[in-house]
Amino acid sequence: MVDYDSRFDQLEDRMNSHIEALHLQTVEQMDAIKALLKEHYDALAHRLTSEQAERSRDGEALRQEIAAAKNALSTSIDTLANQQTQDMQTVKEQLTALSNDVADEIHMHRSETEKQLEHTWRTLDKDKLRREMLSQLLQQMAGLLLDASE
Repeated sequence: MVDYDSRFDQLEDRMNSHIEALHLQTVEQMDAIKALLKEHYDALAHRLTSEQAERSRDGEALRQEIAAAKNALSTSIDTLANQQTQDMQTVKEQLTALSNDVADEIHMHRSETEKQLEHTWRTLDKDKLRREMLSQLLQQMAGLLLDASE
């Protein structure tokens, strides 16, 4: 049995040495995997940090562009509003001037028409008076002729 015990001891020693070798190999592989994972993690963390920084820069640039566009648009709107106010004032002044010119022209035509109407009325009135006088004269002549012929 001693022979078996020594064989078992040798077998146990060999198995222990294989187990220890496997353990060392496993530890080395685990360390390699751990190093590889850490390297990938660090690379991803660096990439994420870079992308966040780039997005931050892009976001800031976009914010500045939007602010500049907003300011330009506000300035343009203010300029157009001022121009519109000036244009409306100019149109109002032009319409007022045209309205005054038309009113003056209408007043002038009205005055001329009133004068012509007054002149025509006086002329017709004089003609009426003359016709009445002529009618009376003709009646008197007819009466005289009748008296003379009787």
